[in-house]
Amino acid sequence: MKLFNLLVLVLAAVAMLMGGASAHPKGAGGGLRKGFKAIKAGIGAIGAIGTGHEIYQHVKNRG
Repeated sequence: MKLFNLLVLVLAAVAMLMGGASAHPKGAGGGLRKGFKAIKAGIGAIGAIGTGHEIYQHVKNRG
């Protein structure tokens, strides 16, 4: 009886995963694009900070 309950539990979990994978997501693309834009802006800011630091070090060490 316990083996049957375990089998039913496993089959129910597989059925839930299969049903979720076939569903068509709605509106997920807009959120992903906004997230990628934020990440791109953050990476750009880090690059600008690094460039500013390099210029400062160059000017500081020149004299």
